[in-house]
Amino acid sequence: MSATDPHLVSWPAGTTVEPDGTIVFRPSWATYRSKILRAPAFLLAIVALSAFRLGDRWAIWVLVGTFVVAVLGNIVYFRRAVTRVGPSGLVHRDLLRSKALTRDELGEVIFVRHLDHADRRLDTTLIVTDAQGRRVALFHGPFWSPDQLHAMASALQQPTWMPEEPVSYLEIRARYPRAVPLMYARPMAFVLCIGAAVLGALLVGVVVLLLVL
Repeated sequence: MSATDPHLVSWPAGTTVEPDGTIVFRPSWATYRSKILRAPAFLLAIVALSAFRLGDRWAIWVLVGTFVVAVLGNIVYFRRAVTRVGPSGLVHRDLLRSKALTRDELGEVIFVRHLDHADRRLDTTLIVTDAQGRRVALFHGPFWSPDQLHAMASALQQPTWMPEEPVSYLEIRARYPRAVPLMYARPMAFVLCIGAAVLGALLVGVVVLLLVL
């Protein structure tokens, strides 16, 4: 940590500082609401209206189920997700996983304020790596404001790569091979791999069924 007392720093909204100087970051509901919720809510309303008009019960139940799962998932995520940066290191918790690293175990930080991505809602990203260059945590623009991610990068006090020009996940992966998963660097290739795996499993199942019969 820097010599500056974290209690004296003006942090982004939603950020708190504990007595021992640990800085607590939580996802921004305001950012998520402005970037994610508006368009899906509008489209869901159109689809729901069409389903009700057609009287398709299965479509209605699927829509209701999807809506309930999405709402519950968001509630759990925003209650559970938290990142703590303190004198001892980093503690990161998201929807399913929790990770804790000491300062000696932390590696380089990657902060891209202008992310080159097809989805304009993914405008900023922060990636924290360990000493071996492996991804520890990856933060997206839709859940975090640029100011939050910049403040987190500063609070980590680790060597930081912060390009000025727009950079894509593929370019980040080329520089840090273990920091960006394939599904972000090459989404189409990832989808094709998943599709090929599913198709292969179906073909194997058909062959086995034919042999049994």
